[in-house]
Amino acid sequence: MTVKEYFDLLVKTSEEGGFPSVHGIYSTCKYRNECGRKCAIGILIPDSEYRSELENNGVLELFDYNLLKGDETWIPTKDGVRLTSEELNSVQLTHDLMSWQFGGRWDHFAFVNKLADLKIFQNTGDE
Repeated sequence: MTVKEYFDLLVKTSEEGGFPSVHGIYSTCKYRNECGRKCAIGILIPDSEYRSELENNGVLELFDYNLLKGDETWIPTKDGVRLTSEELNSVQLTHDLMSWQFGGRWDHFAFVNKLADLKIFQNTGDE
């Protein structure tokens, strides 16, 4: 998947009401929640890779501690290079901040505007 395809998937998921993926009174982000929603990184993690033990680990920990055991072909690429954990984390933080900012209510247009401001989604073209 290219970064452009990832951006389009994020927009589509948001538009269809698939975000946020949170749990509990404090709106804790979940890669997958009990309602079937997935967060900005959760939509990338293949079913074969997902385990409940991944929850309560941030994006950086997923990579730093090698919690994902697959070949990582699910990680989007830009110019043929896979995104870094820091770049993926910036997308996840955008998801999280949007869910906290509006108290669990989701603002699709604000989310898309915030995504478009992220460096990784600028100048993506059609790759």
